[in-house]
Amino acid sequence: MTSTSLLRESTDEITPAWMREALGAGTGTRPPPIARVVTEKPDVGFSAFGNLARCRLYLSDGSPAVPESVIVKQHADRGLSTWFARKLSLYEREYAFYRHLTEHIPIRVPVLHFGCLDIETYRFALILEDLGGWGRSAGGVSGIDLLDASKARMVIRQVARMHGLFWNAEDDPRLRHCITTFTPNYGRMMAGTVWSRPGNTLPT
Repeated sequence: MTSTSLLRESTDEITPAWMREALGAGTGTRPPPIARVVTEKPDVGFSAFGNLARCRLYLSDGSPAVPESVIVKQHADRGLSTWFARKLSLYEREYAFYRHLTEHIPIRVPVLHFGCLDIETYRFALILEDLGGWGRSAGGVSGIDLLDASKARMVIRQVARMHGLFWNAEDDPRLRHCITTFTPNYGRMMAGTVWSRPGNTLPT
């Protein structure tokens, strides 16, 4: 696990020096010569249990760095979101997925450039490949667009394909880093999270 000294409290603390150090630590190579970082909110419409930022990276001469942009996800602000994330082991699951499972699954996911998790303080950070605009030339959608029926079916099939790969596979060595225990409380909490959204009503 990468040193927790690289964890920051908000996207306001994403600086060129931090980005250079994090990308260098994540790849095990010489940090890229990033001189400027421009952060913006990605057009996903929401950020589930975390803070998201798209970071555009530039060299000292003003030209784009490599990579040109990345997505940074950090732990949620303190409060109810953090309580839920810890209770549901959300950061452990996401961290383990990108660190240990992406090379084994049959669908395209963002490349992990850097990842760090501190279980004690429940802070974490991921630097991911920016897939903004990916697929739009072929009729894709942005994060806030609603899917039509055909695209929704495609998404469901792909998600089912991924999960089906590990269905009833508790002893699969590829899952050794993952949390697989779901208590009855987990299901109730997830249902409560969904049904508590505006416009939804709890089933009786």
